[in-house]
Amino acid sequence: MLEFATRPPRLSESDGGQVAGGSEEYVVCVGCGDIDLIVVTDDDYMPRNYKENMQNYLKVSSVLRETRKKIPIDLIVHTRPMHEKFIKVFNTPSACGGVAF
Repeated sequence: MLEFATRPPRLSESDGGQVAGGSEEYVVCVGCGDIDLIVVTDDDYMPRNYKENMQNYLKVSSVLRETRKKIPIDLIVHTRPMHEKFIKVFNTPSACGGVAF
């Protein structure tokens, strides 16, 4: 079984800029059926609606378009506040089957 975690290339100014710089990207591959990728952008706001959330997602997704044609990628895009809330909600014993991670 192949397992790895790596940092994919950073997004550049020409790719939309807002998700560049200090964005955090993590790739996790177990068995490599697909890649689960979480990108935490430097944006410091909570999207107010679906449209704002999709704009963030599409900025990242468009950069990965060619790669996604070759490798299946499950993509999650969070802003910093979204990710902090996600960690807070899911880092509880009840959310993790009785074990906080």
